[in-house]
Amino acid sequence: MREKTLRAADEWERYSEKLAEKRQVAFILSPDDSLGNDGYAIASDDALTTVASSSARGLLYGAYALIDACRQAGNYFVAMNVREKPDFAMRMLLFETRDYRYRLMREMLEKNVKDASFVEIFKNHCKK
Repeated sequence: MREKTLRAADEWERYSEKLAEKRQVAFILSPDDSLGNDGYAIASDDALTTVASSSARGLLYGAYALIDACRQAGNYFVAMNVREKPDFAMRMLLFETRDYRYRLMREMLEKNVKDASFVEIFKNHCKK
């Protein structure tokens, strides 16, 4: 099973060297296929973040979602509790990461984020 999780773990290890703080992340192949082939779940607590999926591809998408969130936070670790199930049979990474940014921005606006300058910076970042 280690071989199937290796690529996702390698991507995370390569990126995590840039983080200001180190966090332990586990990649787990799960028998739960409720998220589809490419879906993933990310759960964080104080000590560990777990990325779970029923496929190696799903783990890789989960790793990239975590990496993308940390990049957006200025290379600081971001604790996440997310379940993602793709709407399409074929998924593309570029669309996934852009979609994640827009969803995050929409959630921030819906929660009435008070710091308008942060919201404007984030909007400009999403246009790139």
